[in-house]
Amino acid sequence: MSSSAARGPIQNLLPLHFSHAHAPTFPTIFPLHHVQINSVDIDVEGKLMASGGADRLVKVWLYDEGDCIASGAGHSGAVTKVKISPNGRIVVSVGAEGAIMIWKAPAV
Repeated sequence: MSSSAARGPIQNLLPLHFSHAHAPTFPTIFPLHHVQINSVDIDVEGKLMASGGADRLVKVWLYDEGDCIASGAGHSGAVTKVKISPNGRIVVSVGAEGAIMIWKAPAV
């Protein structure tokens, strides 16, 4: 792979600018996480969003509505990473304790 091909996708990204005065806070977006959120992922169709944080919970949300539709407990440490599978059926989470958990995503 040439070096220009490796840089191609990065060059196509548009820069994002946030105003701290008008940006919503995580507690506003995720009212059911009462602690630090460490990871968020959105499915390829833009319907579901998964989140994980210091509360050791994995939560699945309806992206447009902002409603939490599922919550999973199992990590003994903070959730450090969440990822929704390309087909939207599985959520994988990683905890600070080293556990990797696989969850069935709710049907939408």
